[in-house]
Amino acid sequence: MEVDHPVASIWLRAALYIVLGVAVLAAVVLIGRHTGDEIRAMERWITELGPWGPIAFVVLAVLFTSLFVPDTLVAMAAGALFGLFWGALWMVLAAMIAALVDFWLSRWLLRGMVMRTIDRLPRLAAVEQAASGQGVRLLLLLRMTPLNPATLSYVLGASRVKFGPFLVACLGLVPALFVEVYFGYVAVHVARIAGNVNTHPRLHTLLTVAGFVICVVVVVYVTIVARRALVEVECGNGER
Repeated sequence: MEVDHPVASIWLRAALYIVLGVAVLAAVVLIGRHTGDEIRAMERWITELGPWGPIAFVVLAVLFTSLFVPDTLVAMAAGALFGLFWGALWMVLAAMIAALVDFWLSRWLLRGMVMRTIDRLPRLAAVEQAASGQGVRLLLLLRMTPLNPATLSYVLGASRVKFGPFLVACLGLVPALFVEVYFGYVAVHVARIAGNVNTHPRLHTLLTVAGFVICVVVVVYVTIVARRALVEVECGNGER
């Protein structure tokens, strides 16, 4: 039973991340040369919003990701606007709230529509069948594979998965979200350098970029391990 993309597609996704990263970093270098004042203005605007800035971001992030806007774009915005630590914190909070909202919407209001969609898509049907009646381990593995988080939350909400294991398994979203936030943070950092508004030494920049590369490698490795473990679980269930 196949529930997700093969391992080769995970490496393809990693390659696309690298290509996208190079393209975006090149773009922000070019743009950053002419946007030094705008970068300062953006930072002042976020500061002036005070507590409303993170609240507005979380609300919009929940709305956008629930409507299938790629979480990568939202997470990159978090890193660009709030920095690495706070950006990761607000993005993880938004992702958790979005997962809960999508789960309960699917379970109580949209179950019929979701199930009809699942019946038309073999991959989603495989996910629903594999997850129903399973524990936290399988759900955590699913969260670590490159399935759209909103899609998976809707599918799990329509299945027989219990809420407790679903909630715990949402922690599997954290590694990939952190890398995506990190990417937004690196992009703005590079833009500051290009716009001559950087206040950090060159060593800090090198460590920042190196840390991002290491995080990408770790997340890709974890994704592959999760994918293989998920296949083993499915094979074990199929033999029973």
